[in-house]
Amino acid sequence: MSESSPRPDAIVDPRFCVSYPIDLTFFIDAAWLNCHRLAVTDTDGNVVFKVEADKCSLRSRQVVVDASGEPVISMQQKLRSVHDRWQVFKGDSSDAKDLLFSVRRSSALQLKTELDVFLAANAEEEACDFKMKGSYRKRSCAMSKEYKFANSSVSKDAFGFAAASGAIVGPRFCVPHPMDLTFFIDAAWLNCDRLAVTDINGNVVFKVEARQWSLRSRQVVVDASGKPVISMRQKLSSVHDRWQVFEGKSSDPKHLLFSVKRSSALQFKTELDVFLAANTKEEVCDFKIKGSFRKRSCTVYKGDSSTVVAQMSKEYKSVNGLVSKDAFGVAVNPNADYAFIAALAIIRHDFFKEDTAISGLISYVFSAEISDKIADVFFAGIRAGILYVLGGS
Repeated sequence: MSESSPRPDAIVDPRFCVSYPIDLTFFIDAAWLNCHRLAVTDTDGNVVFKVEADKCSLRSRQVVVDASGEPVISMQQKLRSVHDRWQVFKGDSSDAKDLLFSVRRSSALQLKTELDVFLAANAEEEACDFKMKGSYRKRSCAMSKEYKFANSSVSKDAFGFAAASGAIVGPRFCVPHPMDLTFFIDAAWLNCDRLAVTDINGNVVFKVEARQWSLRSRQVVVDASGKPVISMRQKLSSVHDRWQVFEGKSSDPKHLLFSVKRSSALQFKTELDVFLAANTKEEVCDFKIKGSFRKRSCTVYKGDSSTVVAQMSKEYKSVNGLVSKDAFGVAVNPNADYAFIAALAIIRHDFFKEDTAISGLISYVFSAEISDKIADVFFAGIRAGILYVLGGS
């Protein structure tokens, strides 16, 4: 459905990004792998990386090489660092211009070690890009005591590390291959009076149920068995028309998964910012939606970047040969949470309905040739004025 291929989240190098989960085994003492320090293998026991120490360095400097012995990254501990900061550079460099990221303790005084990771571009370091928590002694830092044996060798110091999925709603909605979804806005033939979502085989994946007695525009998304997956509600008196999405059918703040709002109160083209629940400061959005819903050309980006997570299209897989003028398709990239993407598409549709209802009244005054552009301008101005009077956040 989309001609563009998924873009990897490359930090060290794109060649280390794959579209499927990868299990790695770390051997701290791996003499049988011709490595006197730490070695990393894949599930087949093939060496992926080895760690070499720089004996001539005053700092604890190490170089990670690939199977061919080519340097991949170099790591060195920063001197006189209160938080025990480590800096990681490209190749075997130690030049500041080749810095990839740095790692430090979350606080100088801590009972349980937590590490903050800052990418090189994050110079202000007001919020970390990644965080590592858990007990290394118990091998539970998002890692596992279980690991794949290399040549049937067992080591008490070895541990496994499984690639994390992009789960936001739930891991079961993350698959290692592209996922094509079809959204039917009016799907009576699927026993759904509202919006239904199907896969490429025409199987129902999600349905939207409305709560008729709610003062807010509240909707519950259920799976094929009718079990609630997420609930969505529009926040009252919100200048940016914020939607909040919760786990299951809850509306408790402790079950908040993420929220969606307009990028700005006054906008001619609708852009939406998505903030995960953990992003309480909301200084930078976690995802962004851009494009025209009218043309079915919206795209979901990771953060405020050009990395595509999912794309909407006019093309879609028909169900039992049925065609609907209101249907559209969404291509979800591998390992992305397709329940999360489905929620964004549903919310984007609701924004479109709201915008269309108001701009349609304005468009009626003008000729067909200029109605869209002028309606957008008038709608944005009128809407901003109304919300200014109402107040809200």
